[in-house]
Amino acid sequence: MIIENHCRRKGVPSYVVFHNKALEEMAFYMPVSKDAFLDIKGVGDKKFENYGDPFMQIIMDYRKEQGITEEKVDEKVKTLEVEVIEEVVEKPQGDRYELTYDAYQRLSSLNAIAKERGLTLATIITHLGKCAEKGMVVDWSKYIDHETEALIKEKLEDESLTKLKEVKDSLPDSITYETIHIVRAKYKI
Repeated sequence: MIIENHCRRKGVPSYVVFHNKALEEMAFYMPVSKDAFLDIKGVGDKKFENYGDPFMQIIMDYRKEQGITEEKVDEKVKTLEVEVIEEVVEKPQGDRYELTYDAYQRLSSLNAIAKERGLTLATIITHLGKCAEKGMVVDWSKYIDHETEALIKEKLEDESLTKLKEVKDSLPDSITYETIHIVRAKYKI
């Protein structure tokens, strides 16, 4: 709430400065050092440079006002870590690739698989690539048409393009990184 008020005074919505998830992490971890602030998902050097000091000052003021010591924050974090560990131990274990493949067989879109598994699209594509390497059938044509696949494959095999960003920049804007990852997974490039 305090951070949202600060953004409102500056005339900028808080979600433009930081995504809600980052704001939630800040509220939980209450970072007051550069290293701790940069540990927040969604905060990079540029965002820290632009907003880190005023946000940390708000957090320091709040902690002081509420009597929240570093020890109290550490205790809260340790409690959460224990809860997360207990939750992970209770979840059914299995080969992560096979769990992704099982979801692939039941669901039609990569986004649905990613959502169910709580993973990124890139991770899902990597998992399916590993499954294909193990001999499991993955129908990549469900996610990419032949022309786009051929164009991406050509660019990936172009030795003058040494970085993924160079490959992406050489392709039409409509082609996403995820689509490039599909071709990389399919051809093990």
